[in-house]
Amino acid sequence: MRLTARAALALLVTAGVMTSAHATESSGMSGEGQTAQASVVRNRIMSWNSNGQNLGTPQLVADQIRRFKPQIVLLQESCRGEVDDAVKLLKRQGLVYEAHHADWPDLPCWGQLESAVLVAKGTKIYGSVETALYDESDGIERRKFTMFQTRLAGRNVRVFNTQLSDGGDANLRHSQLLQLTKLTPGTPNAMVAGDLNAQPWYWEMAPIWAQGFADVDPYCKKTWDRRCNGTQVKSGKKFDYILTRGAVRSRACILHTVNLDHRVVVSDMTAGPASHRPCRLV
Repeated sequence: MRLTARAALALLVTAGVMTSAHATESSGMSGEGQTAQASVVRNRIMSWNSNGQNLGTPQLVADQIRRFKPQIVLLQESCRGEVDDAVKLLKRQGLVYEAHHADWPDLPCWGQLESAVLVAKGTKIYGSVETALYDESDGIERRKFTMFQTRLAGRNVRVFNTQLSDGGDANLRHSQLLQLTKLTPGTPNAMVAGDLNAQPWYWEMAPIWAQGFADVDPYCKKTWDRRCNGTQVKSGKKFDYILTRGAVRSRACILHTVNLDHRVVVSDMTAGPASHRPCRLV
């Protein structure tokens, strides 16, 4: 039985520890009644393909962030203008985020189509947020990944945000994942998030599983399991991930349906035992 949005959020509240964006106390998770006393949830990650060129708007992006109040937001297929305006909207509501844009935009849209990383005020980023192009990419978009190091659940974690090539070219996605995962062996605690355009049991996902990553939905893995919840609304396929390896794991996760494209993936990270429950649909 699906949880209601309010019940699912309550579950995540118990899993997270509050940290203030610029206050010492949070009045709740729904975002209602939050003004200058807004706060974010420490160790909460949100990943979303916002489909900025067709469906995304600054208000939609801001609404999802305000609703879940993640410490770190990883966006794919988002317009630069969409992201910047969403950050401005959130600031007026008391939620302060810093946006890090990819160095190479993709297709033209409102601003430029790209991936982006938003971090709540006070979140430590070690070094800089870097972007690299995949060696092999399709002819329409220059696929890339963004990487940075931060601290989650008391551990240093290397985070990668990406969107792989779509369509029927599994060989291309496999090559992209090989390139990305070559950067992770020297990093004990790592996270790979984004729209991979492949289901967990597709053969091109092999480099991810070979490097010991696990999705925040424990039933989305190398072998098919009916309990793995889809993230692409129209097809019902599992394309969107928050994959972790090392000491940082998911304590609770939910999938939120915004429109007929990709669902928002939200997870609370912990250094304790990983959750054995599938992500809840809300």
